[in-house]
Amino acid sequence: MIYKVDFLTEEESDTIYNRILHLEPEIKALGEGRYDGTNKDSLTSRFVYYNGLEYCSTIGGILKPKLMTLFGRRRWFQCWYNTFRNGEEIKPHQHHAPNKDQHHIPTWTACNIFIGGDPSGGTYYDGEKFENKKGQLTFFDARIPHWTLPYEGEDVRITMAMDIHQAKMNPSMTKLV
Repeated sequence: MIYKVDFLTEEESDTIYNRILHLEPEIKALGEGRYDGTNKDSLTSRFVYYNGLEYCSTIGGILKPKLMTLFGRRRWFQCWYNTFRNGEEIKPHQHHAPNKDQHHIPTWTACNIFIGGDPSGGTYYDGEKFENKKGQLTFFDARIPHWTLPYEGEDVRITMAMDIHQAKMNPSMTKLV
């Protein structure tokens, strides 16, 4: 199942949008892109280097209380920022694509927050196009394939993605208490 929640106000979305654009060069300088599902120099491909809830106190200050209200305390979050310019996309992927070595790992919740940009391209979940809305959080089982088509806007499409776990799965995760 895929759930959508109005999560951020327009003002909060605008604040986060501007902070991510400002931070983008700094985050890209953390290391080379490590994900082939986007263009080589994408912000998305740097998800392994930071946690978006901790990297910027302004963004974390807006999101953490809302996430605790929605998902409860004592959960572990990995969060990253995504920027897409005209012609850029994210290819079909799953946050939890178990292989023979990972079948024992329980699934988790994945999320996407549409922060800003042209919403008309939507986001595809399990082959179905879902409309984007500024400030809306979409959450779903991490095994569900999702993607975007090449972005057609003249501005920058910005989203935030996250995985929510019951236990710490990597060193970048943060626990909301």
